[in-house]
Amino acid sequence: MKRSLSLLLVCLIALFITACGGETSPGGPAQIDPPFPPPGPLGTTPHVYPVETGWFDGKAVKYYNFGTNTPLDPQDPSRVAVEGVWVLTTGLNPDGSPIRLEGQHNLFTVIPGDPGYSDLWQPTFVYPPADYQPNSIRSVDELLARGMPMEKQPLLVNCPFVPIGSELADKALPIVKGWVRGQLVEYFDFGPTSAKPGKLYAFVTGFDASGNPQLVPGQHVVFDTSRESQNYSDFWRVHWVKVDSSYRADSIRSAGDVPQNQVIVSTIVVNYPHKQQ
Repeated sequence: MKRSLSLLLVCLIALFITACGGETSPGGPAQIDPPFPPPGPLGTTPHVYPVETGWFDGKAVKYYNFGTNTPLDPQDPSRVAVEGVWVLTTGLNPDGSPIRLEGQHNLFTVIPGDPGYSDLWQPTFVYPPADYQPNSIRSVDELLARGMPMEKQPLLVNCPFVPIGSELADKALPIVKGWVRGQLVEYFDFGPTSAKPGKLYAFVTGFDASGNPQLVPGQHVVFDTSRESQNYSDFWRVHWVKVDSSYRADSIRSAGDVPQNQVIVSTIVVNYPHKQQ
C-alpha cells in the first residue's frame, strides 16, 4: 500500500512539473525538417510547413522553416541578396501600402534553382492604365515592354516560394499566387523585414567526411533576436557551436550563454520567420 502511494506521489509530481514547465521548455522535436536543406528547386510535392520551436533569451519561440534558398549578398556579405517583384496597383493607402489591382498576381523574374533567386524581394509599384485587363501580363519582360509608370520602393518583403498546394500547419497565412515568365507560382507573404540577417546558433558534435553537421540530438536552435527586437530579421546566418560529448542538450538557451570560442561561422543563411505572437 505504501509503495502504491509513493508511486502515485511520484506521478503527480511529474505531472505538476510538466504542467508548470511550458514557458521554459519548447517541447516538440528539435533541429528537424531537416533544419539546413541545400538550396535548389522546390519540386512539385505540396508541403505542410510545421510550427517549429527554438530559444531566444531563455524563452521558447515559434518559427517556420523555409530552408536555405536565400544567399548572402556577394557585394555585401553582411546582408542577404535581394530580388525584384513588380506589383500592379491602382494607388496607395494612407500608410503607403499599395492598393493592389484586383485579379492581378505579382510578377517575379526568378524561381528557386535559378541563379540570383532569393526569398527577399524589393517591390516596384506599377500603375497600369484604366483599360488594363488583370493577369493579361504574366512576365516582367512583357510588363517592361508596355512602358507603364512605376516606382521602386525602399521596403523589403519576405515571400518564400513553395511547391504548389503547400500550406502552413497552423494556417496563419494564406497562399499567394504570382507569375514567373508566364509560369504560375505560389508563396507566403510574411511582410517587411530586414536584409541584415540575425545569428542562429546550431549545436554540433562535429562534421562528417562530406562536411555535413552532426547535430546534437534534442537541442533546439538558439536565436540572438526575436520578432520584438528592434533589429529583427526573418533571415539568419548559421553559427555552428561545436560541443563535446559531455554537453547536455538544451542546457544553453540564450545567445549570451554561447561560448564564442566554440563558434564556427558559416555562409549558410536560413529563412526562419518567427511566428507572430
